[in-house]
Amino acid sequence: MAEQQTPPVQFARTSDGVSIAYTVAGSGPPLVVCGGTSSTHVERLWRSPGLRANADRLSAHFSVYQFDWRNTGSSTRGVPFGREEWILDMEAMFGLFDDPADVIAGGPPVAPFVATHQ
Repeated sequence: MAEQQTPPVQFARTSDGVSIAYTVAGSGPPLVVCGGTSSTHVERLWRSPGLRANADRLSAHFSVYQFDWRNTGSSTRGVPFGREEWILDMEAMFGLFDDPADVIAGGPPVAPFVATHQ
């Protein structure tokens, strides 16, 4: 079996100048996967068999966008973070699309974004 390709890391820019690392896999409508704020690292995700399997299943039907929140993974580190900044990170990700995108998420970082972007 051939080794699966790891998507290249790309960067989105927030309105306060932070670089948000993300990867894209698959084709189809965009689907943004939001992990917990302390556990994201998109490069490592692709090396984890369980997480890789989930991403591969989703990418058979969607363009799956996974990202590192600020101060995690390959995103800018040493910058302020909290509710307002989580919103900026998600705005940067959703700013990549011309049309609305779906999201798989949970936890505190996502709630403020959903509450202000309905």
